[in-house]
Amino acid sequence: RADAYEWWVPPLRTSPPLVLSRLLMDVSPYLSRRGDGSGVELLSWYHRQFWEACEAYCFNNRKWKTFTRRKRYRELVDYYSGKWAGRAKPYNKWLAAIVQRPSFFPGETAGDRMVPAQPLVLQGSLRDGTSSCIINLRRVRNLVVYAIHGGEEARAVEELTSVEYMTAMFASGMGSRLLTEVVDATNAFPASGAVLRELHQFLG
Repeated sequence: RADAYEWWVPPLRTSPPLVLSRLLMDVSPYLSRRGDGSGVELLSWYHRQFWEACEAYCFNNRKWKTFTRRKRYRELVDYYSGKWAGRAKPYNKWLAAIVQRPSFFPGETAGDRMVPAQPLVLQGSLRDGTSSCIINLRRVRNLVVYAIHGGEEARAVEELTSVEYMTAMFASGMGSRLLTEVVDATNAFPASGAVLRELHQFLG
């Protein structure tokens, strides 16, 4: 949120750690923690009613619900594809107004948000066999699914037709999930249907 920079704009344009720490402390009694299989701890609401309430609050405008949801999916696709890793991300109009104040950084239109890269393989190599590498399970589970929901046809097709992605999916024991993603993408993106049907025949 832009108002986190109301009184001071830090050298690194990331969310202030204190704000995140306070937030996690306030909601920690309502969170569950679990691993994702690649050494990362994931947080989620421990009861379904919490995320249903959050969804009702965040998408309460029926007129804009589909648009907002699709926009959020696209932002997640950007994250899992590593689009902004090591790159300056343009500010939205609210953040730009805060950062560009005369006493801070006038004229600055983008900043490095320190977004982590999301490679398919976190450690080792797929060519060395599955026992010696750690696959980025969060990416392989989420990127294509979010791209389909977000209407990101080019990204979904590019990932699905990538030899590295297919290898990572099968190495993770998710071959059937890959086939499901291909079917879902075929239904969602008729323009790419021919390529995706051919891919399904190749896999299946």
